[in-house]
Amino acid sequence: WNRNVANALLKTLEEPPKRTIFLIIAHHAGRLLPTIRSRSRMLPLLALDDAAMRRAIGSVAPDAQADAVDEAMTAAHGSVRRALMLLDRDIAAIGTMTRALLDKLPHLDTPGIMTLAEAVAGRAKDDAFAEFEHVLREWMSQAMAVRAGQGAGAVVPLAELWDVLGRGLATTDAYNLDRKP
Repeated sequence: WNRNVANALLKTLEEPPKRTIFLIIAHHAGRLLPTIRSRSRMLPLLALDDAAMRRAIGSVAPDAQADAVDEAMTAAHGSVRRALMLLDRDIAAIGTMTRALLDKLPHLDTPGIMTLAEAVAGRAKDDAFAEFEHVLREWMSQAMAVRAGQGAGAVVPLAELWDVLGRGLATTDAYNLDRKP
């Protein structure tokens, strides 16, 4: 979240054009400026239940196998977009490959990393890169939760890595850079 953009948005919220409604979507409302939150009405959206997920997936991918839909739904945690991505076996394989490499840490599997990099590199592979990013963030989140009970000193290195990762991914998108892990 860019503080300058947030301040510009705040100014617009304070003096909006007539008959204007702003819809601000934030995955982490706590990261918004408190003054923006105080001028907003929160509408939390919950993950879809299994029946709604099946209907949504079925409307887009009616020929998907039931077991593949079940696997995708479990991994997607209520996200129809992610479930649909995971129905593509190549995308699901990116997640599996990424988890396998992360499980080997601190050992670096250089050939495996290079294979993963080639699998997610390039603009035509946006979904593959999105899956890599999702699995990486999920792994880091779980690692931070495990270390949280060990005190701040155990969490700080992962928090710093999380920050570097976030900035790197944002820079990659902002400047249209090549996507390679």
